[in-house]
Amino acid sequence: MLFLSLLFLAQDGPFDALAREAFARHQQEVAALSTPAQVRARQQHVRDSVLRALGGLPAVKTPLNPRITGTLNRDGYRVEKLIFESLPRFYVTANVYVPNGPGPFPAVLGVAGHSSSGKAIAIYQRAWIGMAKRGILVLAIDPPGQGERQEYFDADYGRSLVGVGTSEHIMSGTQCFLAGSNVARYEVWDGIRAIDYLLTRPEVDRNRLGVTGNSGGGTQSAYLMALEPRLTAAAPSCYLTSWDELWKNPGPQDAEQNFAGFLADGLDFSDFLLAFAPRPVKMHAAIRDFFPIAGARKAFAEAGRAYRILDVPDRVGFFEFDDTHGWSLPRRESTYAWFDQFLLGKPPAASAPEPAFNTEHERDLEATPTGQVKTSLGGETVQSINAREAATKYARRSALRATTRQQLAEIVQRRIVVQRVAAGQLPALWVGLDNEGRRPAILYLDPAARQQPNDEMKAMAAAGYIVTAPKLTGWPEEASPRQYNPQWQNAMRALLLGRTMTGTQTADALEALRALKQHPRVDPARVSIIGRGHGGVIALHTALLEPVERVAMEGSITSYMDVIRAKVHEGLASLIIPGVIEDYDLPDLERFVKPIVIQPRAPSGGRPLTGTGRPRREGAPWAEVYREWVSAPR
Repeated sequence: MLFLSLLFLAQDGPFDALAREAFARHQQEVAALSTPAQVRARQQHVRDSVLRALGGLPAVKTPLNPRITGTLNRDGYRVEKLIFESLPRFYVTANVYVPNGPGPFPAVLGVAGHSSSGKAIAIYQRAWIGMAKRGILVLAIDPPGQGERQEYFDADYGRSLVGVGTSEHIMSGTQCFLAGSNVARYEVWDGIRAIDYLLTRPEVDRNRLGVTGNSGGGTQSAYLMALEPRLTAAAPSCYLTSWDELWKNPGPQDAEQNFAGFLADGLDFSDFLLAFAPRPVKMHAAIRDFFPIAGARKAFAEAGRAYRILDVPDRVGFFEFDDTHGWSLPRRESTYAWFDQFLLGKPPAASAPEPAFNTEHERDLEATPTGQVKTSLGGETVQSINAREAATKYARRSALRATTRQQLAEIVQRRIVVQRVAAGQLPALWVGLDNEGRRPAILYLDPAARQQPNDEMKAMAAAGYIVTAPKLTGWPEEASPRQYNPQWQNAMRALLLGRTMTGTQTADALEALRALKQHPRVDPARVSIIGRGHGGVIALHTALLEPVERVAMEGSITSYMDVIRAKVHEGLASLIIPGVIEDYDLPDLERFVKPIVIQPRAPSGGRPLTGTGRPRREGAPWAEVYREWVSAPR
């Protein structure tokens, strides 16, 4: 038997060329701004793009049902332990730092970064207390997945089963992407409802409202700057940079920090600052942060242009300090000075340093009896709300109105964007070219395929097939302990650019399929596709767009809606298609493709509990499982 192989060439940065085009477009558009009307038009574009990526915001503001569960009296201020509902039974845990005195006080919404203890970590307490001692009321809230709101918390283990913060956000965030939203939607809505709560308090001055936070809190601050018009000042820390600097090192990160189509819309980090103009904002950066300092300086320069056009150049500020990521004392004191000026009306020179004080034990700040919403109150989670809203979209998905294969193909192509990102021949492994005559052939789609044929491919060739295993964009996929592994980051790069890995890989597979059909040794009427793992999903899409003799999916997920409904999932980043269930699910494709489904994969990576698909006993040879394929070439 003859084995012919093309080397699997390293494919570095598959979306880099598209990204450079997007960066250039953004820079050109910002440079072209010259009038207040143009700035206002861009602000609206930013808001529209962000709202679209979030999947919109809830249409109705339901009762907050706030309740104070305890109070700590301290020197110069008190801390109230608060619970409110930003959505029905979606509980937000918070602390209110109230200065002594009659008020009215300016108020600041404090949004926490990705600490496991959320609002209560000591370094964030220092910011909240530091502002309270200056006469600023602070409402500090836990984001979903952190502090008292760990949505995957297990009482027996006493911790989140998936990891606090970014891990929880990626877990529910992947499901939000599939439903056409973003986990940041829930953070933004919590922030908007927190402002609503502040305005119910008589000691709050509704005309002096700020927002601040570090890292993930800087992220939330930036989004609220674009979407909450009642804010009058802002001071985000350790988040804002530029995508051209962040793109490769360290690359895209948390689910909430990646908006579908954001770069394709010509946007960048600086647009969050621009969207806040002419209101005063000061961005804070660390010179040795993993959010690149060069990008932070660039973002400030671009925002400064908009503020100058609006004739308020003194209302945009920038502070950097030579340290690493975090809300260190220099950045906290710069934040105080900004709010002293724009919320308290003091001259910048009058701002005092942070005084000495003690912080609280984290447990003493808990608003819930057990320290966790899940074990104290139950209620909704991002996953449960998203699944319910997704079910409504799913029931009216476009595929239900498709009566022909062509109609469904058009829906699929529009949703996944079937375009290659690199021209030329795909690297591929060929087997069975020494079989005589024009032979049936198999397009073998396996992310784990290597430079040498495996036993499966050898068995196919022995049965009389010519087999080709192309290396699609992003393959081979290997397990990685890193949270932001190559599969996740490539999926996020594609998403930011308005593309999908599924669409990119389907375009690659179609190219390989056409090359296979045109091979002089192949009978083009007898070409089949086998997809293993994630390759099964690509096989299904490919066969819908270009019919083949047979299709098999082995070890693949069989429904996006199953992923959305699942409590947990893993290893599915490459299959993220934003908003897919608004248009179709994999069973809709199966109506026309009719694949053989072998041992389908559950969203969690295990076998489905129900006996769907064809089983495959451990170690079973290809000829046993694909018995009808073996006799076909004879």
